[in-house]
Amino acid sequence: MPVSDEKTFCFHEYTLDLRRGCLCRGDHEIELRPKSFALLRYLVENAGRLASKDELIGTIWSGVAVTDVSLARCVSDVRLALQDHAQQIIKTVPRRGYLFAVPVSEAANDSLPRGQAPNEAQFERYSGESRQLTVMACELNGLGALAARCELEDLREA
Repeated sequence: MPVSDEKTFCFHEYTLDLRRGCLCRGDHEIELRPKSFALLRYLVENAGRLASKDELIGTIWSGVAVTDVSLARCVSDVRLALQDHAQQIIKTVPRRGYLFAVPVSEAANDSLPRGQAPNEAQFERYSGESRQLTVMACELNGLGALAARCELEDLREA
């Protein structure tokens, strides 16, 4: 599997997880048809750069003859999924193509986006995972009884 298939992109209020092949807003997964997902992926990976209609059609429908109508339908599907009614996320450049116009950050899967502080729910999730891993490490080192009665910070020192 290519390295790019392991990426997770964050933009606006959304997460595009290439490993899982899904678009999420918070904890809610948003359904997209395969071609619409492929279009969103391409636009996100090329954010801030004008992608011509021919480039998009050639990439998304590689080797299949389609019209601008198929592309417009996918763009419409993606805009609907992103609630981009004002076309602020995906901008149309008349007779030229489309521009993904919001900042995109790349995040490692199953972790927080770089530079972003966890919200309360994420903090609890990651604290719990961290505690589990620390307890497992203590058990492997014969410190299971200690792990049951100590706080996470104390366990790290042990």
